[in-house]
Amino acid sequence: MHFQTKKFLTAEDLVWMFKRGLENLKESEEYVNELNVFPVPDGDTGTNLVLTMQAVVDDIDSLDNLDMRTVAAAISQASLMGARGNSGVILSQIFRGICEVIQDKEAIDSQILGQALDRARDISYKAVMKPVEGTMLTVIKDVAGAASIYSNDSVDLVELLVQLVDEAERSVQETINLLPVLKEAGVVDAGGVGLLAILRGFLDVVRGEKELVRREKVGVLSRVSPTAEDVEESLEYRYCTEFVIKGEKIDLDHLKEEVNRLGDCALVVGSPNTAKVHVHTNEPHAVLGCALKEGSLHNITINNMDDQASERAKKLASKEVKEVKELGVLAVCSGEGLREIFLSLGADGIVNGGQTMNPSTKDILDTVEKVSARSIFILPNNKNIILTAEQAGKVSDKKMVVIPTKSIAQGISAILSFNQEMDVEENRKSMLEAMERVKSGEITFAIRDSESKIGKITRHDVIGICNGEIRAIGRDLVETSLHLIGSMVGEEDEILTIYKGEGSSDEDTELLADRIKKLYPHLEVELHEGGQPLYPYLFSLE
Repeated sequence: MHFQTKKFLTAEDLVWMFKRGLENLKESEEYVNELNVFPVPDGDTGTNLVLTMQAVVDDIDSLDNLDMRTVAAAISQASLMGARGNSGVILSQIFRGICEVIQDKEAIDSQILGQALDRARDISYKAVMKPVEGTMLTVIKDVAGAASIYSNDSVDLVELLVQLVDEAERSVQETINLLPVLKEAGVVDAGGVGLLAILRGFLDVVRGEKELVRREKVGVLSRVSPTAEDVEESLEYRYCTEFVIKGEKIDLDHLKEEVNRLGDCALVVGSPNTAKVHVHTNEPHAVLGCALKEGSLHNITINNMDDQASERAKKLASKEVKEVKELGVLAVCSGEGLREIFLSLGADGIVNGGQTMNPSTKDILDTVEKVSARSIFILPNNKNIILTAEQAGKVSDKKMVVIPTKSIAQGISAILSFNQEMDVEENRKSMLEAMERVKSGEITFAIRDSESKIGKITRHDVIGICNGEIRAIGRDLVETSLHLIGSMVGEEDEILTIYKGEGSSDEDTELLADRIKKLYPHLEVELHEGGQPLYPYLFSLE
């Protein structure tokens, strides 16, 4: 086989490689998205990788000086700040490793490229707490291994890239045999396919094919996450009331009934000795009166939520220096109801994000900068956002502590255990323990045909998921929800909270709540308007 020859890559070549890599990735975006293991509207891997690459190309396209150090620094910084989802963060770490090696070089030859890929493998593996084989990590490891075999002074870059792309193709095909969940779904790893598409784009440029096909940016959306929104509608309940009760035999069940009767978004948690109460009400005095029958009251806070909303908007628009407190909390969620629940529970800021809306590192950092606290706890509330939050913590000037919540239910449980009077480590332990105590359930709709451990899934089926595992499949929203809840409930469980989202009707929700109460009379059922997209119901069981 005859190869066009190329001995060195310049900084300008690197810019073109990333442009072509992005174009190739866009061509594969929808295919990569369809490789998601669960047929649910999750944080799409293809879109996350495209958005991460787009951030890099936008940055390097604006450079005036195309020397290697400047280009490498731009790639490393832009990929980190623009990283979306786990796949985007891992990709940013691959680029970081490459850039660390090439930044002080005038040009890149085969040997330097091999060293850069070695470094990329090491850094990307270190970025993940528990690396899993059969993912894009495996692909970069195999590519780096091939580079160490083939790269030397005498090997041409075109020949080397051909070998690396071949190895990436082999590695991607092998992922199905390394990860049981991929084998069960009958797919290869989505992140690995995305990385392969980028490498093929790199090879095109090394071969001399720099001419790019100009296309509309189909499917690439701007997802800048606002930190708060004005509340236009009048609130049914005006006063956010919360406090701590200390007693000897606090009747939590009776207290919950009384508090629920007097308002909305009621949360009563704790023990017979100490309990925390939160409620939105028009009668804070009545709530306090009920609570006084159970014990002494402490840390009483009553806020007018209309005033809070107005003040929050003013603070976000203001550039004034604010008083800095010791501890703050930031939560990631979507849906006006969930947003208000987190804010009423004490969150200092909200990043709009979740399924299909994975915020970038920059989105999180922008919100962190608006929180006037020295140490900030981050609640990602989605497994695909945890790594992004951790990367944000590494570059922020503030101390950031990521509580790895994978669901809204875990996030609410964690923030309820947060206490301004405790230090960072005490809060971290308390929040971690709280999130582990809750069971999380989700109802959504299948976006494609698929297979699962419990049976075949057809597009538009209702799917019930508990703690990341598909537990129920059906065509009826209420029946599938009941099936899911049945798989979750244990004798020790006491409270089931339902967060109503888009795609659910009031009639279905009322029927569901009534059926649950009849089937599980020992459960207290609480209902909140979540407003979350894509998931008609979210369940929290504890």
